[in-house]
Amino acid sequence: MAQRRKRASPKIRSRSPRQTAETGEQALHKQSIAREKEALEQQAATAHILRALARSTSDSQPVFEAIVEHAHRLTGAVYSVLYRYDGERITIAADRYANPAASRAQRASYPRSPSRDYLIGRTILEGRTMHSPDLPNDPRFPGSRHAVLKHMQRRALLGVPLLRGRVVLGAIAT
Repeated sequence: MAQRRKRASPKIRSRSPRQTAETGEQALHKQSIAREKEALEQQAATAHILRALARSTSDSQPVFEAIVEHAHRLTGAVYSVLYRYDGERITIAADRYANPAASRAQRASYPRSPSRDYLIGRTILEGRTMHSPDLPNDPRFPGSRHAVLKHMQRRALLGVPLLRGRVVLGAIAT
């Protein structure tokens, strides 16, 4: 008669209440560190922009560039654009694109008048944040379907107005 081997049954590890509490504390600690890191990055960005403001008493372009650079880095965006609005026309003050062709295509379509049929125009006219998770297919923004989109890696867009009181001075898009 052949001997049967007993199969080793898999051991199910159970965690003690102490181990579970330690794991929970570790997760909270990691979240806390991540929040602190994000806050430090935001503080560093603010400090850099304030230094640019202090150095640029007559030329605002370095300030615009610093704002776009830090918005781009903090959001992890593929592109970031700072628009200025003079009450009649929108112009691009600064931009940061992963693709230079997208930057050229975007700049070629400005200056332009604001309109509610494209996301940045509506952001400026309404003075409120606008978001589209799929800009080329968003029926609210038919005017946003232009040459720039074929160069972009992402389809989502967030537009945030730049305000002084209730007056819209421009917008930033990422």
